[in-house]
Amino acid sequence: MYQKKLFLVATLVGLCILYALPVLAVGVRGIVPEIEMIKVNEKPVIDGELNDKAWVEVARSFKGVLTGWKNQTGTSLIRNQRIVYLCYDDEALYIGMTCYVDDIERLRYGNDVWHDDELEVHLENEDGEYFQMGIDCSGAWDIGMLDKIFRFESASKIGGNFWSTEIAIPWKEVRVAPTSGTEIGFNVAGNDYLDGWVTWGPTYGSFHQPKKFCYLRLRRE
Repeated sequence: MYQKKLFLVATLVGLCILYALPVLAVGVRGIVPEIEMIKVNEKPVIDGELNDKAWVEVARSFKGVLTGWKNQTGTSLIRNQRIVYLCYDDEALYIGMTCYVDDIERLRYGNDVWHDDELEVHLENEDGEYFQMGIDCSGAWDIGMLDKIFRFESASKIGGNFWSTEIAIPWKEVRVAPTSGTEIGFNVAGNDYLDGWVTWGPTYGSFHQPKKFCYLRLRRE
């Protein structure tokens, strides 16, 4: 009887500790993607042009390069394909994207950011706080989760057959400690004049589903 009571007490204590811990409500390992990104030696200049040494460093590492974008339901690849590059340093998470388009004149901007040609970043920190921001091809931006206001730096550029964007999100703004091996929930999505809502990650529906986010891991040094 004593051992049984001791077991029950230990179980209750363990459950209390478990529920007190931060919860990262991302997808199931082995089903959703796991991304590792490198720590760069020189941060990119946020001007919308992906010609910085940092992005070359990312491309050469084969880490944090996201291709194969899909429509919102995940049933087909999109036509205006995008490539996203991810990296970090002690100060910020850096995101660069190039979207190749078949007709630059059809790009939409100047209205509602979320219905322009835009890129969305979705983050969930280790405490389960969810952040969303969007930036369109003209550089206009908005924050989607209005109860989670945060600051970031961003810029976009429209080229001859593409548009590109760069974003720097300070770790302190999303309350993440950038230590080696840290994991956060992550996805990138957006809107496109050809395919409408588009996504890289496997949300297969609404983008506001942290339980389907991938794991974004800061590479161990």
